[in-house]
Amino acid sequence: MRKEKTLDFGHMTVTVHEPTVGQVRNLLGRDDLDFRPLEYLSGAAEISPDLLLMVTDLTPERLQSLTLSELQETMEAAGDMLRPFFAIAEMLGTVAGYLSGSREKSSTRSSAS
Repeated sequence: MRKEKTLDFGHMTVTVHEPTVGQVRNLLGRDDLDFRPLEYLSGAAEISPDLLLMVTDLTPERLQSLTLSELQETMEAAGDMLRPFFAIAEMLGTVAGYLSGSREKSSTRSSAS
């Protein structure tokens, strides 16, 4: 079952939902998207508008009408829904770093032989 959270701001409601694997793959495959999950995890980047639109029922026009506090609350809810994705991205980054380090050690040993 897809997780969902509804935010009621009085003048509008915003539904934030968990993305599907297909949505995440499509989004990450876009060349025009500047989103780096590991930078988000480290606090160096925010959730991009494209990602925010993917996990909410917001349109670009409705997004523009949010107040700053409503945007902050929406981004926090989106971060909660994206937590499993960020955990997977972090694990993949760790595995890639480990494999890269193993290959470097292996090639260094091969060169020394």
